[in-house]
Amino acid sequence: MAGSASITPLVQRMIEDKFGPDRVMHRKRPKFCVAEGAAILANLLVNTVCHNCGHPYDEDAEECAECGAPLQLSDKVICRQCAFPNEPGAQVCAMCNNRLQIIVDGAFSSRHYGLQLAGDTFSVFIEKNDEIPTAEPGWKPFETQVPNQRMIRIPVYGGDNLEKASANENQGEFFAILPPGLPEGTVVRVSLSLDADEIFCPAGRLEDGTDLQPWVITGGADQKAIEAFNEVDRDLAQLATAFSQSAQEAIDKHKEQILKNLHDGAYQDAQRGIEQLRQLATAISSLCD
Repeated sequence: MAGSASITPLVQRMIEDKFGPDRVMHRKRPKFCVAEGAAILANLLVNTVCHNCGHPYDEDAEECAECGAPLQLSDKVICRQCAFPNEPGAQVCAMCNNRLQIIVDGAFSSRHYGLQLAGDTFSVFIEKNDEIPTAEPGWKPFETQVPNQRMIRIPVYGGDNLEKASANENQGEFFAILPPGLPEGTVVRVSLSLDADEIFCPAGRLEDGTDLQPWVITGGADQKAIEAFNEVDRDLAQLATAFSQSAQEAIDKHKEQILKNLHDGAYQDAQRGIEQLRQLATAISSLCD
C-alpha cells in the first residue's frame, strides 16, 4: 500500500478485509515509497545526468563531457531546492539563497503546514524544511466563538502560500470535543506536529490542562455528521431562552450521546440523534413564531 490514503487506519482495514492481511504490504514510509523506489532505480542505472546541464554521463566519469562540470560531488552540500552543489560548510545556497541543511538520518518537511483561521489567514505551525519528526511542538491559543461550544474544527493546509490558507492544499481536518458549559472566549490551545512519515499529530488542551484528544476525519460520513451536528447545535443555541430547565437538561444529555457516537465512529447512530435534535429545534422555532 502506498500514498497518503494508505495511512488511514480504516482504509488499511478495508483493504485487508477484501484481500487478506497476508497479501497487503505496509510500507514504513508510505508517502515516500514512490520517491524511494525512484532513488533505488536511479542507483541501479549505469548512467546518470550532470547536475549542471542534465547531460547523461557514465558513473565513473569525473567531469561532464558536455559542459565540463565536476561530477564527483560526495563532499558537496547539495541544495534541496535547486540541486546546486555548494562547498562543504556552506549555510546558504550560492545559487538560490535557500537555507542548507545536511540530511543525516532524518527527513525534512516538504512544505509549510498550518491552520486556516478567520479571514483565510494561514497560521503556520511547521515550516518548509523543518526536520521531521518535528521537535516539541509549539502551542497557539484560539478562542471559542459561542457560549457552551461543544466542538472545535481544525482545518489543516500545506503549501508555500503564507498569506492565504485556501491557496494551499487541504491536508484534512481534526476535531475535538469540548466540555459542556464553557463560556464564549474560552482559550483552547492547539499544536500540530509531524512524525517521521510526515503524518500529522494534532493536540489540543484547555488552560487548566484538560486534554481534548482531537481526532482526524476522513471526509466521508464522519465529516457530514459533524457538520450536521454543528448546524443543529447553532440553531438550538439561538432558541436556548425558550427551553425550560428540564428541557435543556434533556437536550444536553442527548447532545452528549451524539458527541460520544461521533468520537467512537458510530456515525449512523449520531445522524439519527442529530435528526431528532433538528426536529426538536424546528418544533420549538414554530412555537416561538
